Amino acid sequence: MPFDTFRLITVRQDYYLDCNFTATSSAQQTMKLKTSILKIYSIIFLISCVGYTIYNYDQLSEGEGWGVVGMVGLFGFGVLLFVGDIVICNLIKNKTTANIIGLVVSIIATLLLIYGGFFS
Repeated sequence: MPFDTFRLITVRQDYYLDCNFTATSSAQQTMKLKTSILKIYSIIFLISCVGYTIYNYDQLSEGEGWGVVGMVGLFGFGVLLFVGDIVICNLIKNKTTANIIGLVVSIIATLLLIYGGFFS
């Protein structure tokens, strides 16, 4: 086997997710998802979306069921916030700076939800 081929095989790492929010590679390196302001905000947002949907399902599904569609959209917004936090934490290694950016994103997301979005 040529040296370059061997080097490519050993450098390549496949990541998979654990149940404990730990990304583990084939080289047994772990990357834990640290808590941050935006991550906590997005988890609370997702839990409240699911709770509100379960509690008011009869009201949301009246007519053509557009209330349920709206809640799915809000759930997608919460997932987008969660993924955005993971990207911010991976791009910015300083925890304080990442938390400040996450706080600004949380405030902007709250204002968008309270005042009805971009186009209203």
